[in-house]
Amino acid sequence: MKAVLLKSLSVCSIVLLSGFLFGPYPVFASEGDTAWRLNQDNSVTIYFEGVPEHSILLHWSIVDRPSHWLSVTDTPMVYDSQSGNYSVTVGPFASGTTIEWVFYDQTTGMWYNLEGKAYNNWSYTIGSPVPGKNLLRMSVFTNEYVYGIGDVLGVTVSLRSLVPERLDGIDVNSSVIDSRGIKVLQLPMLKGLVIEGLSSKELNQSAGISLSDDNYVIVSVASKNLTEIGRATVPLVVLDTMGKPPLTLAFVFHMHQPLYVNLQGEFEQPWAQLHCGGDFELDGRSYGAYLWHIYMLDRHPGIKVTFNLQPSLLYQWNLTLRDFRYNGSYPGGNQSLSRDIAAVNGTLEGYRRLASSGRIEILTSPFYHPLSAILVNLGWSEDLQAQMALGKNYTRTIMGVDAQGMWTPEMGFNLEMVPLIAKAGLKYTVLDTSEHFVRATGPSSSSSVYQPFVVEGANGTNIVVFFRDTDISNGLSFDWNGEINPKVAASKFIAAVARVYRVNPNGVLTVALDGENPIALARGLISALDFDEIYAAIEAQGWIKTSTMSDVLSSRKVTTHLTFVPSSSWSGGFGLWIGIPAKNAIWEAISKARGTLVNLTKRYGKDDPRIMRMWNYLYVAEGSDWEWQTPTGPAWFAFQGYRYAQAAMTLPREEGVPVFPVGEVYVIVGVAVVILVALFLFRRKIIKR
Repeated sequence: MKAVLLKSLSVCSIVLLSGFLFGPYPVFASEGDTAWRLNQDNSVTIYFEGVPEHSILLHWSIVDRPSHWLSVTDTPMVYDSQSGNYSVTVGPFASGTTIEWVFYDQTTGMWYNLEGKAYNNWSYTIGSPVPGKNLLRMSVFTNEYVYGIGDVLGVTVSLRSLVPERLDGIDVNSSVIDSRGIKVLQLPMLKGLVIEGLSSKELNQSAGISLSDDNYVIVSVASKNLTEIGRATVPLVVLDTMGKPPLTLAFVFHMHQPLYVNLQGEFEQPWAQLHCGGDFELDGRSYGAYLWHIYMLDRHPGIKVTFNLQPSLLYQWNLTLRDFRYNGSYPGGNQSLSRDIAAVNGTLEGYRRLASSGRIEILTSPFYHPLSAILVNLGWSEDLQAQMALGKNYTRTIMGVDAQGMWTPEMGFNLEMVPLIAKAGLKYTVLDTSEHFVRATGPSSSSSVYQPFVVEGANGTNIVVFFRDTDISNGLSFDWNGEINPKVAASKFIAAVARVYRVNPNGVLTVALDGENPIALARGLISALDFDEIYAAIEAQGWIKTSTMSDVLSSRKVTTHLTFVPSSSWSGGFGLWIGIPAKNAIWEAISKARGTLVNLTKRYGKDDPRIMRMWNYLYVAEGSDWEWQTPTGPAWFAFQGYRYAQAAMTLPREEGVPVFPVGEVYVIVGVAVVILVALFLFRRKIIKR
């Protein structure tokens, strides 16, 4: 027992230290969001494009080798409302000195790194030429998202100076490249352009095209004195839709937050509320990712979507409106809290309204987001069944819908789950193409993935599975939603969908991802506007029809069957949740709690209110986020898992029953004996003196 206690303390120490040293640093910007210049005195002026009136720090250091910071300095940057840039001058430095930097937004807590990659720094050596690509930001986009054969191509080239100096003598050359990498069209060159410092310019071009049905790329290059200073690309889609049925596009957005509530009913993290009302502002109104989805569907009536509103998130929204208590100070104070509570109310009402109108479908999920396949592998299938039942019932209570489908947390699946899902009265789920379908077997394994499949389980049971397009789902999550120009984001999305349509007309393209990602994961308002433009682009295409999952199944008979789908998750296995010491320690705590709780259930009965409450605590401890965040995330997540595991084997004191189960009493007695012996020996030592 002592070894167990020491092990637990060691694990907690590791979790604390790792959470401090390797905590998550959100990265949102990409190369091109900053520019710099070398001044005559060898100082360096660094520019950064950011949101107005935020507090931006230049986080920088001199280095003696790449990424080896000799000292760290945080220098406030000054915002210029005329240019829309922040700037600061550091130095002067001796020639040959290398500096590295990133940016930190104190207002939002966001870090901005080179190419959006954590621990990736901008770098410059004093005296070396300033890279030309840091003089100019450039984008190119077309006036239509899809062209027919023989249409007139319209192209807009956008140039923005990132430095105060006037740029002149700029030439822009644009060409069209086909899918084989061959140049098939050259647009007229734009020569001798002039851009004033920190200003923008847009130039329109047009050309008759006679291109075949294919996906192309427009490449535009800006140069000055034959040196490239800017480059931009955008897809060009030429599509023949004549006589072809439309492609069905099934969006599935998973809205999830783990339980941020402690055992006293107090919130300890604000994300369930902040992602309703606090991600960004538009036209003087605050939005969060969850509320923005509703606003988007109201703006785009031609779009249908399936949502999974994770029951643990629904519970927290409901608790927010009934009895919101925060352990500490809510970020932003009472004004932000009032804003976010109002946004939670609007979010819940919005999803209910859209569901009742048939615009959206709502799925359910095991209540506290456990990685279901791990529970089954551990022999705890009844826990999964209980969590599915709790989730379905709570979704019905809060949202007024009888969910027909289930979101499988982290797409963690094994074939043994099929009869459990079917027994819960749930008919379908979503898995991943790259990690599940490519290794599936059965009579239909050679069929196109762009359709629903019947997956067969034991005892004649089966469920329907939609396999998401991995690349398009990840593109919407992590790539296209970060484009500064929304038209470029929409062009990339439509081009990806066109590739599917070209070989699968009348198919079902499933795009499934965490619903926060397209909006909250990138740069707030920028990503939200990208998402807005993507919806608008879809509505403009007669060859794309959005649909909910239930509508898909009601409109077509599923005849394709699979007898085997591999045990895996979206990440290619379960290593992100189990298999290393820090993660395994949480599972060991859960396993110990479960064993104790099983014995207590036999002693007091499963209907005892205290026992029912303790099983609920165990289900909280089984949530996937505690392991996901351990050991590289904040230590809070591991502690949340541990304390709910402890609560799952601790009978409540107020019921007049000993706080610790019988097995734990020996630990207390042992500790007490050690203390008494120590006091006795200490007293004898004093007396001898």
